[in-house]
Amino acid sequence: MKKNHPVGSRQWIDYVFLAPPARDPQGRSRPTQRYLAQGGDGTVTVAEGGNTATARSLLATMKNAGMVKRWKLEPFALNGVDHGVNATPDILFETADGRAFVVETKASKYLTDEKQQKQRRVESVITQSGMTFLLWTDRWPLSAVLWRHLREMRRLGSCDIPYDRLFAVAQQVAEGPKTLTELRQVGLYRHHVLAAVWAGQAHFDLFRPLEDKTRITSNPKDRRFETTLHAPVEAYGWWRTLKETA
Repeated sequence: MKKNHPVGSRQWIDYVFLAPPARDPQGRSRPTQRYLAQGGDGTVTVAEGGNTATARSLLATMKNAGMVKRWKLEPFALNGVDHGVNATPDILFETADGRAFVVETKASKYLTDEKQQKQRRVESVITQSGMTFLLWTDRWPLSAVLWRHLREMRRLGSCDIPYDRLFAVAQQVAEGPKTLTELRQVGLYRHHVLAAVWAGQAHFDLFRPLEDKTRITSNPKDRRFETTLHAPVEAYGWWRTLKETA
């Protein structure tokens, strides 16, 4: 079935999501480079490398917020004969509005000129198929700030925090944006807020440190997820000039 439909077509995308992974990450990396990652579908998979694990957690919380429909690790393979490049992208995901994105995650310190040239070839194939190619690195958007947020949110999301606390956060921000200080004054603390954000009940800018003055809102757009959907290979030259945010 896969060979009967062009890359990027609706039939091809549906097949890819149903088919086995194109590559088994458990067979490629050292055990210390593998990360268990749990998503909104309740399954646990192995992510190869910390950047892919961070991306997976980002997509999980975005799915909980209704912004991402589905995603898959190691989704498909390109080959030199049919596509002009041998590559297996890290992630394929769909947003709630039906857009399809192919993601490659990289550590910026290992992204050589040769590897960037290969990513440009992959990007060309993906773009011609009607999908969007994204290069996500630990410089942007998988920054240290985002990684810390997601790690804490994922842990709190699996803790036995009473749901009434999450609902209380949602009620408070439904009345209007609240700062952490304002929520604390009504008995809602950082762990309540982060658990509510993981569950999709509240939102804040995931790419900035969480501080007392941070605005917690009821609008998923305040997570700034849309900014991550514009990450072409050519943008990497700009990202690498950014200073790492503490």
